[in-house]
Amino acid sequence: MNQKFKVIYVCDEDFVLPLKDGCIDLFLDDFSSSEYIFYGSCYPFEKVKSLLNKNAFLGGIYTYYQNGAKTLAQIEQAFPNAKMKLFTVETLKSRLRENGVAIGYEQNLGYVENPGTGFSFPYHNPVDKLYFYMYFGTKQE
Repeated sequence: MNQKFKVIYVCDEDFVLPLKDGCIDLFLDDFSSSEYIFYGSCYPFEKVKSLLNKNAFLGGIYTYYQNGAKTLAQIEQAFPNAKMKLFTVETLKSRLRENGVAIGYEQNLGYVENPGTGFSFPYHNPVDKLYFYMYFGTKQE
């Protein structure tokens, strides 16, 4: 790892950060985007955009559904404030680009047909697949 990094912020749901603008060099999102979008209208990297260094590195793992998945309708019913377009990988990639992030490496990690039941995935429709996507990129000014 580059030893020049002075601040590393691992994405969390608390965005009240006592940090100055431009101080984050590396932003790691360990499924936080996949959870935050149930309640928010944007992705976590958009919430901390002003805190990112002009050449910050970003990386994350994200879960998503295909457009038209029945699960999306069930999520919308269970979480009325959720924005369904945020649950698709196309929107994630588009928002990264719109926020000046050049994706240098990405990989579709596969899918699961049954992510579980109960508290974690009560909205999941068994006919749908839950996909996993990983990306690393650099903010471009």
